[in-house]
Amino acid sequence: MRVSRLRAHNVMRIEDIDCLLDGHYLCLFGGKNGHGKTSALTAVGMALCGRSGCDWPEVALKDGEDEGWVKVDIEPSVSDDATDGKLSDGFNVELYLKRRRDGAVVEQIRVTDKDGEELPSPRKLLQRLFELRGFDPLAFERMAPKEQKALIEKVTGVDLSGLREEYERLYKQRALVNRDAKNMRARYEAMPKHPGVPEQPVSANSLLEELNRRQEVLKTNASHREVLHKYINDCGALRTTKTETDQQIAAFEEQLANARKQRDFLEREIDETLANAENQKQFVDALVDPSLDEVHQQIKDADSINAKVRDNLAKSALFGDLHAIETEADKLNETLEANKKKQEDVLTSATWPLPGLSLDSEGVLFNGLPFSQASKSARIATSAKIGMALNPRLRLMVCQDGNDLDNESLDSLEKLLRDSDYQMILELVTRNDDDEKRCAVIIENGKNKEKNPESAIDTNGEKE
Repeated sequence: MRVSRLRAHNVMRIEDIDCLLDGHYLCLFGGKNGHGKTSALTAVGMALCGRSGCDWPEVALKDGEDEGWVKVDIEPSVSDDATDGKLSDGFNVELYLKRRRDGAVVEQIRVTDKDGEELPSPRKLLQRLFELRGFDPLAFERMAPKEQKALIEKVTGVDLSGLREEYERLYKQRALVNRDAKNMRARYEAMPKHPGVPEQPVSANSLLEELNRRQEVLKTNASHREVLHKYINDCGALRTTKTETDQQIAAFEEQLANARKQRDFLEREIDETLANAENQKQFVDALVDPSLDEVHQQIKDADSINAKVRDNLAKSALFGDLHAIETEADKLNETLEANKKKQEDVLTSATWPLPGLSLDSEGVLFNGLPFSQASKSARIATSAKIGMALNPRLRLMVCQDGNDLDNESLDSLEKLLRDSDYQMILELVTRNDDDEKRCAVIIENGKNKEKNPESAIDTNGEKE
């Protein structure tokens, strides 16, 4: 459904206008500033939406007038279905304004079908059919990114608030975990690692026991050496005795026999003693004296070694904590990526007003770039498509500012409207004849500048 005709009398700056819009997709309302263009567009919203659906003017009636009206004829479009019974053939909306004696302006609304039958509950009927709310689709590109994003979410039905809240919570949690992991990593890296030290602290008692054991070994070895020295000394003494005995043999012939016996005995003793000495020498030669200096040094170094061992044990314990917290950070990263994937899936499955349109946490994207960086034609097309999505039943959009659109943009917008079977009423300040040629309606001093003879208006507001 779209507007085929707009008539207004004594509304705001409008005195009398009659605008035939049937067949127009882009309906440009042209004229100079202050001549009634904005009043004409506002009149459409007043009739179709009422006080709760549009920016109702503070002064609705023309200055000095006590009565006025707005009449909007709605015709079916090729894209309409037949679900609204007789309304599917079109209908008429009439808004009557009257000033009371106290100065307040009251309004009355009528909706009639094509047979002229008045329909009950006109406002509820209109609200059921469409929601206009004075939406200016071309204002979309002038919105802040967050406002654009909110409107796109409304149009597409995409609701990422829960996922984004979860993402923000996980993101903050990961930041805290990463901070703790970073601090712990710094502590871990700063802790010394001493190579070549035992895995456990040195026991001073064990070292003292080892020192005592080695001292006992030394004491035993010294005893064996004393025995050896005794044998050696005894051997020397025996040799001396033998020599003296030989001398005594010569001197004491009479004692020769006894001396020889004594000599034989002594020789046997010597041999036995030498054998014992040789055996003892071999045993003594095999003895190994332990180093006391090494144990003394170990006892001296025990505190330093134990400090290093404690450092290594503390670092090993911290490594386990570090591994656990880094594992937690990795899991949070995976959860964040899964959250982002869910958001991407929601965006992928959404029905977008225009191909290439998407969302991120900051706003609207077009072909992967911020919407503000898209070409002007793309921004206009997107804005218009959003307006269409918001008004699927009444295929009408009303825009009060089209002055920043050049001819190329207007041509592109008109093609989009035609292809989508939508109608847009757009206000345009005309500056020359070329501007006026583009306009479907030109308003001057509250009237049609060039009246169509077929739509002249008499004083009663009816077509002649």
